[in-house]
Amino acid sequence: MNILIVGNRVPWPVRDGGAMATYQLLKSLNFEGCNVTYFTLNTKKHWVSQKEIQENLPFVNVVAVPHLVTISAIDAFKNLLTSQSYFLSRYHNQKAKEQLEILLKNNEFDTVIIEGLYSSVFLSTIRQYFNKSVVYRAHNLEHQIWSRLIKTESNVLKKWYLSFQVNRLKNEEVQFIQNVDKCVSISPEDQKAFIYIQSQTNSNISQTNNNISQTNNSKLDALTVKRNFLYLPGMDPGLMEKSKLQPDSLFHLASMEWDANVAGLEWFLSKVWPLVLSKQPEMSIHIGGKSLKKSDKRYFHSRLINHGEVDDAAEFMKHHGIGIVPLWAGSGMRMKLLQAMSLGVPCVSTSIGAQGLNVENGRELLIADNPAEFAEALLKLNTDRKFAIEIGKNALNYVIQHHNSVQNTRALIQFLKTND
Repeated sequence: MNILIVGNRVPWPVRDGGAMATYQLLKSLNFEGCNVTYFTLNTKKHWVSQKEIQENLPFVNVVAVPHLVTISAIDAFKNLLTSQSYFLSRYHNQKAKEQLEILLKNNEFDTVIIEGLYSSVFLSTIRQYFNKSVVYRAHNLEHQIWSRLIKTESNVLKKWYLSFQVNRLKNEEVQFIQNVDKCVSISPEDQKAFIYIQSQTNSNISQTNNNISQTNNSKLDALTVKRNFLYLPGMDPGLMEKSKLQPDSLFHLASMEWDANVAGLEWFLSKVWPLVLSKQPEMSIHIGGKSLKKSDKRYFHSRLINHGEVDDAAEFMKHHGIGIVPLWAGSGMRMKLLQAMSLGVPCVSTSIGAQGLNVENGRELLIADNPAEFAEALLKLNTDRKFAIEIGKNALNYVIQHHNSVQNTRALIQFLKTND
């Protein structure tokens, strides 16, 4: 199968959930015999040299177009005078559209996959030069993430601006989902949302958020349901050495470029960490992640070790004890949590952090949504080693059962081949 995947960044190095999700898709499709071309912007923020691309993504034909636009306060203000959201408008690139046009004219693809909402800016070009199925592979329901983040924003002006932009983003996201042929979701919650959105007309867009949770999929048009597919990312846990479960230690590993991760860690350090240390003062927390600076004074806390950017996420997870995911905004699935579970690492997460996983609190991981419960869960795992090991084993078994890369990718390919 000849597949064109259109993205908005080069998925290397694999240091955050977005890069991990795209990298896993590219590698899995190649492993199953697909001929994959990955067309993408090469952004200033995530710049990767051509040499690095060739060395680390040899299994896919990568066409990367430079995109050096950065976030600017002036551009953000000027955007208010337009009709587009600032979130998506930053990814428009005329040269990239021209190169995509040439690629579509000179090659015969069986399907085109748009990878993530920020790549939706290329839909009109794709439609103009490609008359087969266009598939949206979503990492998240983007406007939902930002709607949750707004609730944690204390700056009144910034909160107003974000609210204005999120309303625009919501309209754009809904219309885009309605205009593609198929959707591939990364979590059951997102799949349900996309099915609902596709069943609505544009006049009902304003009610989308309110009604998603109340929708009964069995009542929706069968064709709409058929156009959606749940693709759980694979982890290949059998290939990895398992965690050694260090005592008196826990870790937080996440991209600190994402506001939700920053807000979650700050909540944990201010609300939960003091409660943990008051009961077990010998505990230590190790933090790492993309764009994390060791000099950042926000993370000068007692018994905190700041590792900055981590070269090998798996090695970091295996040697620093219990994993924490204190997220209060998000959608899709937390790839780093899934990776930790695939290593047999016992984890504590908020409900939002565990969204997308069909897990049971106290079986595959512990879920806590207030500081006292979160601290209690951590203390339980640290003091009851037998219980912690059991949680880790259950987490690993969950990944083996639900996130088999070969099995899930073969099912995805069949979905891509199926005509409505």
